[in-house]
Amino acid sequence: AEQCCAAIASATSMSKLQLLFDAGGDQLLKLIDIVAKTAPGLNDEEKQALANECVEFYREAKAVELTTVIVKHSSPLFDMEPDETEACFLSLFSVIEKAAPEEQPGLQQMLFEALRSREGDNILILRLLGHIMNLLPLEAYDSRLQGLYVALERSTGNAQLLAMLEPTVQEFVESAPTPEGKVELLRRVAAAAHATETMERLEKETLLQLLLCYKDSFEAVQGETVQLLMLSIADPVWTQRNQPALLDLPAVRALKESSEQKWLVELLETLLRKTLDDFEAFQAANADKIKGANLDVENLMKAARLLAICALANEKDVLTYGDVAKVLKVEEDEVELWIVNAISAGLLEARLDQLERTVTIQSVSFRHFGREQWLILQERLGSWKANLTSVMERLRTAKAAS
Repeated sequence: AEQCCAAIASATSMSKLQLLFDAGGDQLLKLIDIVAKTAPGLNDEEKQALANECVEFYREAKAVELTTVIVKHSSPLFDMEPDETEACFLSLFSVIEKAAPEEQPGLQQMLFEALRSREGDNILILRLLGHIMNLLPLEAYDSRLQGLYVALERSTGNAQLLAMLEPTVQEFVESAPTPEGKVELLRRVAAAAHATETMERLEKETLLQLLLCYKDSFEAVQGETVQLLMLSIADPVWTQRNQPALLDLPAVRALKESSEQKWLVELLETLLRKTLDDFEAFQAANADKIKGANLDVENLMKAARLLAICALANEKDVLTYGDVAKVLKVEEDEVELWIVNAISAGLLEARLDQLERTVTIQSVSFRHFGREQWLILQERLGSWKANLTSVMERLRTAKAAS
């Protein structure tokens, strides 16, 4: 070990090193020292030979060779304190920065691969990846993307870690230089979300972005289209609130026209845009398919009722308990609970009058904003305009009388 230190200490006088590594030399020599002393499976003589080799690479400014050796023997670096491990890897990255421009991507990939293959230490690995990706220039998109892919892989299965990556993922999606690159990234994010419990929201949002990338050749995303439909059907209330135009996507329309899975499109369409009677009829006619897809009929019926309230509230500003009970096919004493559930789901805002047994609608989510909804909006705006005109006329009359 003393000989290793002596060999490394003698290297500090080499002017080529000072020109190449500048102020980072001391930290890099410390890294070489650590690697030489802790390299697993080597006897003292072999460790000395490793130290001499690293010092020679350092002396001759051979960044590729030095990086390769250090990465090969980097495992013990993870046994140090996290701050020391970070310092060592940042020193190693400084070596990569001194390599020729055409050599840097390969060395960066080597470093990312070492972090990817390391078992455990997920938090530390993600911190290291974050540091390296931040040090890389924005124009080094491909190298930074490789770092993100490793981060996605290391975060899969951990909802908290994956959620922390979302802003970075979106940044990369928005700046993707090619459509193909954007699609590949979205596919990887969707796969990571799919493999992570409680990340259905991210999976649905990512799949939607993926489908929006396609204007034709929809067979390329047929699997993802089916996957998004299944997720959307499992929680149609969320879909109504967050992705109401899903059924209008070209990829979804194409699936309805040409695939054996078109019944999924029809089911979601029934839930989001048709009546409770329509849903019951569809469920009866397609019971085997629904069961085969492991869809919960009870949850679907609950969602169909909540969305039926939405449809009714689109038609009237004030609903009677009898109106709601008739549409939902429930007793009137159940109406308040259903209205409260609809409010809790974010589908509407309303005020209950238990004495008058009415529901006054303050705002509601449109189930489908088509021609009929435009006519309703036109009627309401016309009524508002007439009321405002009447108020203004009364004010003018009162002013003239005074």
